[in-house]
Amino acid sequence: MRWCLSGASRLSSLLAALVRQERRTAARRKSIKPSVGCARMVEFPKGSRLYVDTNIWIYYIEANASFVQKVHDLFVSVEATASTLVTNEITVAECLYKPFTDDNLAAVQAYDRLFGSGEIALVPLDGPLARQAALHGGKLGLKLIDAIHYVSALTSGCDHFITSDVRFRSCPILRVMTIQA
Repeated sequence: MRWCLSGASRLSSLLAALVRQERRTAARRKSIKPSVGCARMVEFPKGSRLYVDTNIWIYYIEANASFVQKVHDLFVSVEATASTLVTNEITVAECLYKPFTDDNLAAVQAYDRLFGSGEIALVPLDGPLARQAALHGGKLGLKLIDAIHYVSALTSGCDHFITSDVRFRSCPILRVMTIQA
């Protein structure tokens, strides 16, 4: 995705608003339980763009018993609504790191088939995106890798951000759906 000035300005404004919101709600957040999401409870509008965080892909491919059915149900809903799955290229590296470390060839091949299928839109990690992630990640209280994912979702026009990480927060143009065990 090519970065444009108006897109950067819009993103900067949005992230600045999120930082202000984060400061206002920091005290209240400690008493709020994170929402639990599952595809059976969420209907996506037809043609939605859904950014999928790395942890969701890992739970699915590695068949994590606490998550695999929920993630499967999510993917069934995505298919039923002709929605697009999106993630960043850095996700591929994150997913492959442990299987390569453990010499788990079966997992490497499964990830290669998944990300090489053409069914998932991969957002490139380019200089402008990395800069925006660095700029806004700290302000939002996100680790750099999480900021890369969040900014990738925003800049690629996603409607939803699917994760199991409760640190992510929704904003007016991106609904965070948290899947928990």
